[in-house]
Amino acid sequence: MFTGLLFVAGAALASTSACTDQLEKYNSCLSAVDPNILKSHSLFDINKTCEILNGDDCIDFIKDVYTPSVNCSIKDENEKDSALSIVNLKIAYLKYCVTDDEGVICPLSEHLL
Repeated sequence: MFTGLLFVAGAALASTSACTDQLEKYNSCLSAVDPNILKSHSLFDINKTCEILNGDDCIDFIKDVYTPSVNCSIKDENEKDSALSIVNLKIAYLKYCVTDDEGVICPLSEHLL
């Protein structure tokens, strides 16, 4: 978790103000999720990630998860890692963590698990 925080803080120093604002907005969420878990196919790791994403640290992130754009540019070498972190976290949430109003996981997500 500490390395994620250092990454976010370091990335903010070399980014545009729009990217920096977005990193600051999502900082608690990006710092809470271990990037290595996003690469895992373990049901335990995926469930742990979904718990974090649906928790208090990620409220701002989840509010924007359906917004396709990211303020950090993948084409800018200073912002690329930040942009990819945000996009990959959005993909992970949409791929594994989406539920209906009753908390039932999406059938596609269930199939992927």
